[in-house]
Amino acid sequence: MKLGKNSPIVKVNSEDWFAELYRNLPVDESEVFLRCDNFDEAFLRELVGSSQKPSLLDPRVNHVSHCSWCLHRLMELRQEAPRLQNRSKIAMILGPALVLILLFGAAVTVFVRNRHSPDQIATASAPAIPLKQTIDLSNSATTRGVPAQLSLVTLPKRMVDLTVILPVLSQTGTYTIAVDKTREGTDRVAAATGSATQQGQQTKLEVALHLEGVAPGLYYLSTMHESDDAVYYYPLKIVP
Repeated sequence: MKLGKNSPIVKVNSEDWFAELYRNLPVDESEVFLRCDNFDEAFLRELVGSSQKPSLLDPRVNHVSHCSWCLHRLMELRQEAPRLQNRSKIAMILGPALVLILLFGAAVTVFVRNRHSPDQIATASAPAIPLKQTIDLSNSATTRGVPAQLSLVTLPKRMVDLTVILPVLSQTGTYTIAVDKTREGTDRVAAATGSATQQGQQTKLEVALHLEGVAPGLYYLSTMHESDDAVYYYPLKIVP
């Protein structure tokens, strides 16, 4: 529905002008609006919200000034604009505050959980306690490169503080203790170095052997002195 052809020609782009046009709508047209075929919601919002208003020479401005549907929608948008602006300002003010509140809440949650779960914290932070174990090789044969006649040695799949009683007449000094998949020393899965000392009639070697990542199964435990290329092998079984 269009306004009359005698609508005033306005040379100033003023929002008051559109309001005046709306107030002067004929009664029958202000009560029943026929939908406009050229309705442009985006342009109406630009008229309301933009700081730089479109030129009055813009054909769309002329259309709005003569269209009761568009004028009615324009007035609705003008009424909504202050509420939208207030919401935007509130969001800008409350946004950082909400972030701080959420961060504070998360920190409090973590604190409360940690406070009420000391056992879990200790379990997560405390290192695994190594198992102390002794292997007595003092009576084993020392045939070079040949598995000794010794009962199968068993070690658990975990970190072990291992004390090795070396065969009789073994030298003191630095030894390498290793766990290999074969007697040829290939496919090594763990190794450690320690210093052997004479303690009475025994030569003892202490090492920390990490077996946590070793799959259970049959292996060979080997010893080698720093001054000797000879390697002595002993049957070994890793258990869960």
